[in-house]
Amino acid sequence: MNGRYPDRSSPTHSLTEREQEVLAFIGDGLTNRQIAEHLTVTLSTVKWYVRQLYNKLGVESREEAIEHGRRSGLLASTARPDHNLPPQPTPFIGREPELAALATYLADPAIRLITIFGVGGMGKTRLALAAANALVNSQQQPHPFPDGLYFISLAHVETADLLIPAIADAIGFSFYEGGEPKTQLLHYLGPKTLLLLLDNFEQMPASLELVDELRQTAPALKLLVTSRTRLNVQAEQLFPIAGLACPDEEEAGNEIGLEQLAGYSAIQLFTQCARRIEPEFSLTADNQADVLVICRLVQGMPLGIVLAATWLGTLSPRDIAAEMRRDLDFLATDLADMPERQRSLRGAFDHSWRLLNRREQAVFAQLSVFRSGFSREAAQAVSGASLRDLQILRNHSLLNRTPGGRYEIHKLLEQFAAEKLARLLAPETAVSPHPQSENHQIEQALPDVYQRHSAYFSAYMQEKGQKWRVARRSDILQAVTQEFGNIRRAWRWAVAQEKTALVQQMAADLFWFYDWRSQYKEGEVLFQVAVDQFCPSQQPETAWQAGLLVRWARFVTRLADYETARPVFATAVQNLRQSDNPAELALALNFWGDLERLCGAYDLARSLLEESLALYRQLNHSFDLARVLNHLAMVVQRLGEYTLSTGYARESLTLCQLAHDRRGEAAALYSLGYAAYELGDYAAAEDFYSQSLALRRDLGDRWGTAAAYNNLGIIYYDKGAFDQAETSWQRCLAIRQELGDRRGTAVTLNNLGLIAGARHDYHQAEQWYRQSLHLCRDLGNRQGVSIALNNLGEIATAQGHFEQAYTYHQESLAVAREIAYTRSITFALDFLGQVATRLSRLEEAQSYYQEALRLAWETKALSRTLKSLCGLAAILLQTGDVEQAIRLSAIVAGHPSSEETTRGQAQAMLHQHMPMAKTSELAAESSLEQVVGGLLSPV
Repeated sequence: MNGRYPDRSSPTHSLTEREQEVLAFIGDGLTNRQIAEHLTVTLSTVKWYVRQLYNKLGVESREEAIEHGRRSGLLASTARPDHNLPPQPTPFIGREPELAALATYLADPAIRLITIFGVGGMGKTRLALAAANALVNSQQQPHPFPDGLYFISLAHVETADLLIPAIADAIGFSFYEGGEPKTQLLHYLGPKTLLLLLDNFEQMPASLELVDELRQTAPALKLLVTSRTRLNVQAEQLFPIAGLACPDEEEAGNEIGLEQLAGYSAIQLFTQCARRIEPEFSLTADNQADVLVICRLVQGMPLGIVLAATWLGTLSPRDIAAEMRRDLDFLATDLADMPERQRSLRGAFDHSWRLLNRREQAVFAQLSVFRSGFSREAAQAVSGASLRDLQILRNHSLLNRTPGGRYEIHKLLEQFAAEKLARLLAPETAVSPHPQSENHQIEQALPDVYQRHSAYFSAYMQEKGQKWRVARRSDILQAVTQEFGNIRRAWRWAVAQEKTALVQQMAADLFWFYDWRSQYKEGEVLFQVAVDQFCPSQQPETAWQAGLLVRWARFVTRLADYETARPVFATAVQNLRQSDNPAELALALNFWGDLERLCGAYDLARSLLEESLALYRQLNHSFDLARVLNHLAMVVQRLGEYTLSTGYARESLTLCQLAHDRRGEAAALYSLGYAAYELGDYAAAEDFYSQSLALRRDLGDRWGTAAAYNNLGIIYYDKGAFDQAETSWQRCLAIRQELGDRRGTAVTLNNLGLIAGARHDYHQAEQWYRQSLHLCRDLGNRQGVSIALNNLGEIATAQGHFEQAYTYHQESLAVAREIAYTRSITFALDFLGQVATRLSRLEEAQSYYQEALRLAWETKALSRTLKSLCGLAAILLQTGDVEQAIRLSAIVAGHPSSEETTRGQAQAMLHQHMPMAKTSELAAESSLEQVVGGLLSPV
């Protein structure tokens, strides 16, 4: 038999796989507690397995179990190789991919030197020991390292000449008199097949010669080294390690479930450590967010997690996270069994800092000004770092280079480096440049590092903005997005230091990138900082101050705070009319006009937008021209001018397509879909909305994606596809709530009420509508108020509460007339016609339908026209004019622009009062134009 376990066909084999494993550990001499740690189970579980073994084997002691196992073949007769691997105080967690990769390297005879390297606290030693322990327990025959596996700690080996006796002591070799120790050791190791694990090699650079000699004289010897720095020799197989697995920001934003979160190794390590402090600790819905924050703050660094968990006896996870944000020294412990260098993160980092020379320290400290990584070019411009400097810092595990070529610093190291920079710049500890030193230039430049950082990224923003205006390529946007952390810091510093030129250089392009990415809240916060610094009274004295206010107010508008934004726009426009800056004036008029559109002041919105349009046509700014055209398209839609709206939207679409402006295309397609819907062309509307949705999803435009989902839901609803409509609206609602879009949320709540009403769940429908009404009133969104009131009236009608419904629709009509919202006026009139008919007030009902018909026909809203005709047909039936009622019903039932519910009502009247043959005959007698013309002509 080969290996530790018997052949499965052996007649003596009656043990389970886990029982065989426990027996193997007994054979290796492990205690029950050590077996529990290896298997990551409780001590009581191991004891239960041992009792099972004794019963099955018919023995009463460990010695008898081992003897029986070897006689029967359940245990291999060969012993494990010698080793001195120290037992670990806790089970090893995670790192499965790393262990698998190390196992491959260790099995490869061509790889003789493996260096596990990373910053202090990353778990290099534990990983190396876990890999070595796996080899100790290997079932492979012959064993890959039959002469042993030995751990040599270099933590207290201060000089290279002490390494030789340290190795000899670990492997049990005794020197004899009369020979040079190194020669004796090399001679002894020459024929051996063994693994040496050299831990903390970074402080032994002078020992590289011995490492090379070991490789030369002992061809079957393999070296597994842990170090904060690379050995930088040709034979070295590098094995860098980062933190334990932990959800990143994007994953964390997707509401990870408790069970899924518990599967991450960083979370598992925190839980393991926490239970040693608080035995009853468990991951719960209440603490999972805070535990996740802790693990993410240290980016999965094992030492950081261990040190954080030691505070659980005193603080809650939330308090621990708060303290970690404030102070690096918080991550420390006084546990006596932890190595001195691992009792605090500062101690771990200080050791790496001391390994750098003066220049390298200055460069590393300056790199702390970056956020979210940096490029080689940025590092050179800001810190003076050469390629060699960056390489040295990488070799010391202080920098990481991503596959994309960017450099990153661990967040905790970044905090440490920032403290070092502050100390280097502090008057009492400032570095004094030495003119004779080769590092003089670096040291002299230290005080201006923040100025250089801000200037670099101001210029970067301007350069990318110019390229983006010429060709709106996604790679430009991605490049800027990658640097947003640095751009934000550059902006805040320039604002705080009142560097007006830098702020002016960044403002326009920074605004458009935030707008493009729909990051309205963050944009509002950053521009608020600048407004408070440069124009706190919000009374601009210069055109650039007015432009700053306009951009801030645009973000405020996007966040639905219309009352705050409106006076800012008015003041800015007044200032800009007096300045010679037509481009800024056009922008202010465009944004102000769009605000008034959102508030339902369509005439004012149209006036402002038309003035902006005229200015942009003179300036020949195609990007801005496309946007104001689309805003105008949306305004005239609300005024019922759908043909004009289509013209504006098509011009906007053409401009965007010529400029490869895909976001502008998506907006124009959306407007075309709205106009097509109102003109009764549902197939075209669905196609436009679907194209817009595809573009917006591809661009990552969350706001636009939500809008497209919303209007596609309307199409599905009108087709009677309620499940499809509900799915679309629920997706829309989730996005809008996540974005904090209260105005959009109100719209979507209204639509979900439609679904509930269609399913006769009137209580749920009323709840949706009332939530929407409350939001709209709170936002001052009178358009939304009118819509919600109409919908509440519909629900009241469905429940037979006609007087209450009548009141709702009258209120809706009054609001819609105030803001000249033609679409809602038409809806309210139609609903009032329905309610008045139910109340047998037929003359009043007819007058409502007549006015609704006139408005719908004038605006070419075919679906609304047909709905009004259907209502009039119902009145005609009750007044005895059956032939005219059937004529109207036949036209409505046969017209392709009729909504499903309208068509169904018309068909019901036809089936009840007229044979199919007569229906077709009457429908053929006159066209829609003739019938409507006759009904609207004065008597």
